[in-house]
Amino acid sequence: MNINPLLYMILIVPLFYACDAPPAPDTSKQIPNQQIQEEQMIQIMTGEKIYLPTITGTWLHYSQTSTCVDLGRSIEQLNRTLYLVETTQQDHGVLSEKWQACQIELSPIIGIQAKIPPSLQASVYPVNTEQGLVIGKLDHIKYQSGPLVELWGANFEHPMSDPFVISSDDPRIEDKDMDGNIGVTLEIGSACKAYMVQRNISFAQGIFVEEDRIKGDILATSEQTILDASAPLCKTKYSTRDQPERSIFERVRIDGQGGSVNLDLDGNGKIKCEEVIEAKDQLFDRLALNDESCSN
Repeated sequence: MNINPLLYMILIVPLFYACDAPPAPDTSKQIPNQQIQEEQMIQIMTGEKIYLPTITGTWLHYSQTSTCVDLGRSIEQLNRTLYLVETTQQDHGVLSEKWQACQIELSPIIGIQAKIPPSLQASVYPVNTEQGLVIGKLDHIKYQSGPLVELWGANFEHPMSDPFVISSDDPRIEDKDMDGNIGVTLEIGSACKAYMVQRNISFAQGIFVEEDRIKGDILATSEQTILDASAPLCKTKYSTRDQPERSIFERVRIDGQGGSVNLDLDGNGKIKCEEVIEAKDQLFDRLALNDESCSN
């Protein structure tokens, strides 16, 4: 069939110009790191773990802090605390984190086991930290927490830097656990109760050893004042010293992202302490007590 060229120009060509050009792709919604895109596809296909572009999410953090207690001879005490940590990472790597202590265990001293009552624990946590940082390449990522200040039985305007309580008439002391006693109550076995204030300041520094696991060291310092006690034994004064070379932490992602374990056991989208405590022994190694480490 022959088409009049003039007719073609009049009827056909304008159709091409009448149609809108297809929109340009929205690159703002694309993941800029091609390597991460490829690794995510591999993870979907194989179920393998991957390094994610952010550590935002839910982590289980196991802290084991060593202190030497001098009671005629030096004895090591370990503070083993299991934290549920909600982490938010900004684009430039700065972290905001919310720490909820799920379990606090103090190793015995001369056979006496101190116990943290639930009311004391609830009076301190959650604690929010800022100024943490995560930096590095996918295969060598470093993590540092912001300063974690755990303050028992007092209310400071500047929790990290204000002078500590040294006497029971300090107006900053509060019955934080609301049991009718000054400060907070620490149970010293079945022997007695100590009414006290305490401040612990710590920083965690480590590296990713797996895609969903961080290991490292803890720098920590603590202060404590016994305000009163139910029996003379709990008023005993003793000196302590921090032992940073024996203070370690380990943390694992537990929200299922990047192939990690998912401890949201009830599937409601929010991981709770009750869901993670039993997983502690499967996820973390327990540091053994070593009194000899305090002999130097």
